[in-house]
Amino acid sequence: MKAGVRIIGIDDAPFKKGDKRSFLVAAVIRYGRLEDVLTHEIEVDGTDAADAIIGMLKGKYKGQGKVIFIHSITVGGMNVVDIERVSDELKCPVICITDREVHGNELRKAVEKKFPERARLIKEVYKNGRYYISYAGINKSEAVPLVRQFGYEPVRTAHIIARGVCARGMK
Repeated sequence: MKAGVRIIGIDDAPFKKGDKRSFLVAAVIRYGRLEDVLTHEIEVDGTDAADAIIGMLKGKYKGQGKVIFIHSITVGGMNVVDIERVSDELKCPVICITDREVHGNELRKAVEKKFPERARLIKEVYKNGRYYISYAGINKSEAVPLVRQFGYEPVRTAHIIARGVCARGMK
């Protein structure tokens, strides 16, 4: 991977049962340093996650070398990210990563039960060391080294920002 590529970690802000809205936070990292923080409001259990991610990144970072790491394929409850669409529109790889086996077959069953039309967006999950990943715009032999190189840190950075900032008044 080219030096200086932007690694973008995305996670959702905490929300309470009954909340209709939450936030996505994108932590933009370059050369190992936090370069930018972007936010976008999303619907809890909605269908706007892909639009939110594309909206956050399209203007400022479209066409620039980047890899997007998202904490799981669902954000804001069961707002399933269409990672193929995000990858196609932003012209970059997308890797969903968790440190727990929470997406995949169990998630597919839960989504099918509540939102059957969204189940097609759930991707196959692969165990990679201590992480579970799915991806778009990249193949497994390219995704694995990126996960080894960057791990969970881009998502963890977004999570810390989301927990600390968005949970305190941005809603």
